Amino acid sequence: MTILLKDLFNLPISEGSIDNLLERMTQNAQPVYNTIQQKIQQSEVVSSDETGSSYREKKGWFHTWQTITLTFIVASLNRGYKTIEQYFKDGFPLSVYVSDCWAAQLKVKALLHQI
Repeated sequence: MTILLKDLFNLPISEGSIDNLLERMTQNAQPVYNTIQQKIQQSEVVSSDETGSSYREKKGWFHTWQTITLTFIVASLNRGYKTIEQYFKDGFPLSVYVSDCWAAQLKVKALLHQI
């Protein structure tokens, strides 16, 4: 059974309208997202992890990097170092990098590593 917004809220809205709205919201949020990424890269302590998910029957991953006050999340079809390098190509030269023993995380350039 498919439930539409029209059925729930009496809102006749098309998928295209929702897509356009999400695109506008993404563009509006991008500067804040970029600022979070930069602040995390400059933090004294950064922890990271990834968790598996599925999307249209494909295995995917949500990668997270966080400080005590900030979290940066990306979705990727790659669990490895390639995704880390894409978002933090210089690593974390000023940071203690906290992670589990996943090889991709241990490969990250950092001031110090903590497991």
